[in-house]
Amino acid sequence: MADQEVHLIKYLKIVWRRRYIVLGGTLLCIILAAVVTYFLPKTYELEAQLEVGIIHEERLNNPIVVAATINSEGFLSKIRSQLGLKKTVKQLQKAVEAEPVEIITRAGRDLDPRRPRIVKIRVRANSPERTLELARAVTDEILRRERQRFDDQQAYFKQQLVELDQKINELNKELAQMKKDYNRFALNPSVGTPQIILYQKNVQEQESVIQAMSYSYWTIKTKSEAPLNAYPTRLIEDLVLPEKPISPVLSSNLLIAFSIGVVLSLIAAFTLEMARPSEIIIPVDDEMMVEAKASHKSQSAVR
Repeated sequence: MADQEVHLIKYLKIVWRRRYIVLGGTLLCIILAAVVTYFLPKTYELEAQLEVGIIHEERLNNPIVVAATINSEGFLSKIRSQLGLKKTVKQLQKAVEAEPVEIITRAGRDLDPRRPRIVKIRVRANSPERTLELARAVTDEILRRERQRFDDQQAYFKQQLVELDQKINELNKELAQMKKDYNRFALNPSVGTPQIILYQKNVQEQESVIQAMSYSYWTIKTKSEAPLNAYPTRLIEDLVLPEKPISPVLSSNLLIAFSIGVVLSLIAAFTLEMARPSEIIIPVDDEMMVEAKASHKSQSAVR
């Protein structure tokens, strides 16, 4: 234990003797890291979130498909052409990333994964303005496509409503005629009771069919037109200009530079210490012996 303490004190003395090298080397590394960080190209990131639309209680599109569409080469190639970018599609795929966000809720003891309805888009570029421009181009294009899909679905349901309305009107006309015939037969003594009951049953069945079709009509109309039940894919929040770059990170670079500077400076300090000529320390007993030998030689020379 005593030997370890002696060695530790020895090392601390070396560090203290070479403290200016340690401090200067560390400070130099920190300054170099700050300068390099300042001149390195900066990367900005903007995150957009899309909520996939709903129509007739169903998602307008599968969020996984929406994310795959944004990440596809065809989609990004169109964005590249719109903005006149010099980047290749492969480079653009690294700058634009989309993924569905899964919503997990706890149901009882088990985790119940629900179908994702949010698509998260991350866009990166070397300036805030370019990042915002690229993000707007991506979101505008995917929203335009999803809007077209929504309009097509609404047109389909509107056509269904038109056909149902026509069918209901035809059935109502038939029902009105059936009721007239029923009233005429009911007043005719020559028509038997079983025939009247059968005709009455037909009238009731016709009314049931009309009622069911009317219910379907209003259900489709509500689910495909009500704002809460039908809306296109939309941005959850408006896009804003990013303020701070995500890389390079000055604090991380300075911390790394500090660590490297301390290590290199300590190595330099101990290397210089090892290269320094060591002092020869003569013990007291050896000094007396040297003096005795010198005295003996001098006496021999006198004789």
